[in-house]
This record gives sequence, C-alpha cells and structure tokens, in this order.
Amino acid sequence: PGWLILAAACSSVAVLPQMAFANDTLRYHVISGADDAEEGDDGAGVIDLASSDLEITYDHAEPERAQLVGVRFQGVDIPKGMPILGAYIQFTTDEDDKNRNTFDVQVYGEAADSAAPFSETLNDISSRERTENSVQWAGIPDWTVEHEAGPNQQTPDLTAVVQEIVNREGWQSGNAMAFVIEGMGTRTAESYEGSISEADVVDLAPELVLTVPSRDVYRVSASDDDAEEGDDGPGMVAGRPEQATAAVAQAK
Repeated sequence: PGWLILAAACSSVAVLPQMAFANDTLRYHVISGADDAEEGDDGAGVIDLASSDLEITYDHAEPERAQLVGVRFQGVDIPKGMPILGAYIQFTTDEDDKNRNTFDVQVYGEAADSAAPFSETLNDISSRERTENSVQWAGIPDWTVEHEAGPNQQTPDLTAVVQEIVNREGWQSGNAMAFVIEGMGTRTAESYEGSISEADVVDLAPELVLTVPSRDVYRVSASDDDAEEGDDGPGMVAGRPEQATAAVAQAK
C-alpha cells in the first residue's frame, strides 16, 4: 500500500499505512409504513401496506399465493459512484413457528434514482423496474426465536445490487433505495407496523447495513504541521531556523 505522513498538533510525525483507516458502517432502518409492503396474497397485484409482519414469501401454503415483498430505505447518504464494500438487509424474526421449506428467494434492487414510497396502487411492487444484479437467498435454517436478528436473518451480500444503484446517472446522496424479494418458502420478519407495536423492544424493522470506505477528512490545523526544506539551503526549513539547525545536526 501507499504511505501517508501525518503531523499531529503535538509536533510528532506519524507514518501510517493507508489501510490503517477503518471503513464506515452505515445503517438505515425502515422508518414509515410506506417503506415496506407485500403484494399478491390478497389477490393478484393487491398491495398490503399495514401488515404487522412480512412473510417472505408465502403467507399461506398455496404456492399460487406467493407474494412479493418490498422494503425501502430513506436518506441513504452515499455519493454517486462511491465504492460499496459490503451490503446486506438485516431482518428480525416475528413468528417463530411459521417456516415453510424449501426456502429459495431472489433479492433485487429497484432500478431507480430515488425509490418512491410504496402505495396501494395495484401492482406497485411488481411494476417497478429491477436491477440487472440480484442475489439468491436460500437454504437458511428455520427462524425459531422471536425477535432474533442474527446471521440467519441477514440476506447474502448485496454489494453488486447496491453498487448498480449508486452508479446510476441520477443517483444523489440522500436518495431512497428499495429492494424486491420474490420466490418460494416462508420466513416471517417484523415489519414497520410490527416494530412500532413493540415499544419496549429495540427497533425491529428491516435495516440496510452498508460498508463503505472511510470518509474521515484530516486537515493541517497548525502552522508547524507543514513546511518546506531546501530552498534556502541544504537542510534549511523555511521560516524555522531552529528546525533547520536540528535537521542539520541530525544529518551529521
């Protein structure tokens, strides 16, 4: 890796590899009833915005009633084109006795510069354009512990899906990002409505977790944090004769 030299205000000089800077982890919860929805269980194209949970994807045993699930995250603070190092959606178990196998679903992003809130318009999830990239989520254990939010409730890595969205020409920092899940089987997650009904529990609504390069900015903050050497003679530090003397002595 390259190397970066930093002079701290205490006048010491630190030489650090660039990899020493930590990545940033960004978290965004579903924060309104229009940020998650189900389509299809109550009839072809019918949208449910008020469900207390999200069945992914069978609410009932009949495969023909498999539904689409949509989740949307507001205010995603990522500049256009920023590299995405990791991405997943964290769900929380609602019903611990409602698992149907084989569980095999596909997770898509919405191919939009800023995803609109879900509405009761017929086919509002299925009619949305999807990303070219998608990720299969399959073969996970049953969800058997209420309010569990661990690795079993996490989607696989969605980096390619999120990168496709933030690379869009019209993407801007602060836009909304949405995802669509379809397939077979059942795992039951908390929805926004289910989350707010559990006032004594931490936020249970779906959460988008992103890893991006650190955006910390380091600036020169004191007069002795930058200098020039050599223009006024070998070892001479401009404007600081006492440092020049020390530099010459050190060179001997």
